[in-house]
Amino acid sequence: MGVCRSQWLPLALLCCLLALAGCVKKMPVTETLAPEARQEATDLFAAFVARRPPAILDADLRLTWEFLGVKGGVDATVQLQQPAWLRFSANDPLGRALNLLVSDGASFTMVDNRAAKVYRGTTDSKYWHTRVPEAVQTGELLPLLAGSVSTGGPVNVQPSGDGMGAGFWYLWTDARAIRHHVLLERQNGCMLRHLLVDGSGKQVLNLVYTEHTPGEGGFGWPGRVEVTGQAVGGSVVLRFDRIYSRQFLPASTFQLNPPAHFTVEEVD
Repeated sequence: MGVCRSQWLPLALLCCLLALAGCVKKMPVTETLAPEARQEATDLFAAFVARRPPAILDADLRLTWEFLGVKGGVDATVQLQQPAWLRFSANDPLGRALNLLVSDGASFTMVDNRAAKVYRGTTDSKYWHTRVPEAVQTGELLPLLAGSVSTGGPVNVQPSGDGMGAGFWYLWTDARAIRHHVLLERQNGCMLRHLLVDGSGKQVLNLVYTEHTPGEGGFGWPGRVEVTGQAVGGSVVLRFDRIYSRQFLPASTFQLNPPAHFTVEEVD
């Protein structure tokens, strides 16, 4: 991609955004449901959508990755708040921010503290989309991290059985012609997997959720999210160390005023 590690490191968080490759997961093996099981699956999904999805995430996490056999990791903090606000900091072992990224959903500012450089642009720019697939919109970051769906839920959802007996699969196509395959655990309704497939059949994004803990409104927050896909070539794992208060954060949290001596580059 022609970008040094210090530039793309904060966007590694957007592994929730990133379409990362590596081993391509197999497509779901599904089974046709009998009428009674189909009704059970329909009721399970309706209950899942009805649970109050998280509107904010304020957390410490450990981010690890592997690209072409090279492994790495970093401690980080993340704040995500609906509709599409983001703040992400990759930290050194002393807790100091190496890279800092903020976005209001329409524009972003990324600061590389080691290089004393600032990158600014819009989230529909080529620069952004060389790192974040067009299939993932900024407002989808929180639902993707949380293992939930956007408020209101999808339409024309088709349920089926999981060939491995893990639960029920649900398939729908969004307005951008992206097919979503979602696996819900049968007993508690937690999301176990979310696969996004584009019109050519490419697995743009594959997220696997494990280690769920109970949350507000019956929502089970995943403690670990593994992300793979086909756009970059690798894998990313997010492990949530601590989730803080779910109180809404002020708008200033998602704004940056870098030091005056930093070099600013407007990117297209």
